[in-house]
Amino acid sequence: MVGRRATEKTEVQDDDNRGKSKKTKVLNETEERRTDEQHNYHSEDDQEFEEGDGAQPIGEVLRVSNDGVEKKKHFKAFEFDRNRFELEDTVLVAPEEGKVKPSVTIIKDIFQTEGGSLMVCTQRFYRPEEAKNKAGGTWESRDARELFYSYHLDEVPANAVMHKCMIHCVPLHKPLLDRRQHPGFIVRKFYDYVEQQVQNLTDKECKYVLPDQHLPKE
Repeated sequence: MVGRRATEKTEVQDDDNRGKSKKTKVLNETEERRTDEQHNYHSEDDQEFEEGDGAQPIGEVLRVSNDGVEKKKHFKAFEFDRNRFELEDTVLVAPEEGKVKPSVTIIKDIFQTEGGSLMVCTQRFYRPEEAKNKAGGTWESRDARELFYSYHLDEVPANAVMHKCMIHCVPLHKPLLDRRQHPGFIVRKFYDYVEQQVQNLTDKECKYVLPDQHLPKE
């Protein structure tokens, strides 16, 4: 009799343990699903934030070039960090690895790749200390604001563009502008980065370099 009751008691305990195990398993599975749902929710939010936080093209597509994976859609403007940038804007671009100062450039093209990356083709100005001299060393500058115009083109991500800047092209025979009245960079020479030589810019060439600038009358 005692043995029978003991057996029944053991069976009841086993049933209770099995019930607790099932309950624990259900709770664990529920918690795992909740954790996965929260993870997916935050991942989607993070992805939307990252996509929305990047540079975005503005306006209609101007033209389409190339085909297949090389296909590019070209635009007139883009927006990044609540700033609008357009073709022919003079801008600073985040410095390359190993460099301290940002690059000074003109935006010549804005395009989006087939993969969705927004890129900018820029025409670079050289700082005299960056411009190599064929005779050795680098070129000297008469003014800390001076830059050299060049035909050097670079392609950089649109989100590398920092902000707009002012550049004045002043022929060598004209006096330098007062920096208090005309802040910004000064361009007086062209740098041939292949031949590593410089030449003075004329009035006509300055109008080509920066066609929208209006220099003060002498």
